[in-house]
Amino acid sequence: VDRYLAGYREVSVKPGEAVYVAVTGFGPTNNPVESGASTQSGTVPAPYPVLTLGGLVVNATPPILVGVGLYQVNFNIPENAPDGDLPTLVRRSLAPA
Repeated sequence: VDRYLAGYREVSVKPGEAVYVAVTGFGPTNNPVESGASTQSGTVPAPYPVLTLGGLVVNATPPILVGVGLYQVNFNIPENAPDGDLPTLVRRSLAPA
């Protein structure tokens, strides 16, 4: 069954595939943000946030600043990830939310 979101076809990912999520709210980066600059860069300093996918802790990159207040987190779908729509959570620690 094809599913569409905002005009784009939804495609399932498979274990081992590289994907990313866009996140907000991680605060300052290791490079100061330059007021008026057309581009920004930097990563969130350690301790790095933790990404879980369907309850599995996933190895992920530190959040990379890609726009004003917008970060990208890259990761691979774990080989042992179950099929289906899995909740994805990126947070500062494994402490209960």
